[in-house]
Amino acid sequence: MRSIKRLGVGVVAAAATFSMLGAAPAQAATDDGTGTATAAAVPAKSLTGYKHVGQKENWWCGPASAYIIIAGMKHYGKISSTKSKAHPSWSFSQANLASGSYLKANGGGGTQRADMARGINKWIGKDWYHVLSNPSSTQFKDRVGKDIRKGYAVAVAALEHAGGSHYNGHPRSKTIDHWVVARGYTANYAKTHFVDPATTVWGPVEPYFSYNTNDFVNRFVKPSKAIVW
Repeated sequence: MRSIKRLGVGVVAAAATFSMLGAAPAQAATDDGTGTATAAAVPAKSLTGYKHVGQKENWWCGPASAYIIIAGMKHYGKISSTKSKAHPSWSFSQANLASGSYLKANGGGGTQRADMARGINKWIGKDWYHVLSNPSSTQFKDRVGKDIRKGYAVAVAALEHAGGSHYNGHPRSKTIDHWVVARGYTANYAKTHFVDPATTVWGPVEPYFSYNTNDFVNRFVKPSKAIVW
């Protein structure tokens, strides 16, 4: 039902949205000359309308990621306004997203995965985002691919252990539990394109980065974290 709801959004602007977002369909599987069908290629896709913002507090990577996602949905005509459906008088801000009414990120402990999904849904007044914990690389590619092809970004919770693998200039000496936003991928999902709100926390961090999809999932997401898609 979730996919059906998403396809029915923005009827007034449906034609324009489709022409802007619709990726060329993947080619059908072909015979490689040996009688064996080869897998169809998945074309690259990027949603550059999901734009970077830096997190306002060190522990607000969740609210910043939610802000990026909601602003991007407005950009692509998925929602008509960035105003909260539950509190129409509230301004669209990381501070309000971080509140106890939405992401519950004001205790200093960051944003939990269930609160990320619930908070985004409550803000936009739709039941669109859901949690998938400990996704395999295949599951990650499937969900991220489906959402991005329809014009939606995905919130990704990723855990880096001190002294272990880190990404995008994050300090290796720290254990970092962090939210980033997946907004695109290269052909066949070889790499995923992310938006990282931590530019306001650590100097070397880039606002946009790409990472080998299998490695990112297996190192940072699948062991204990989740996606909200």
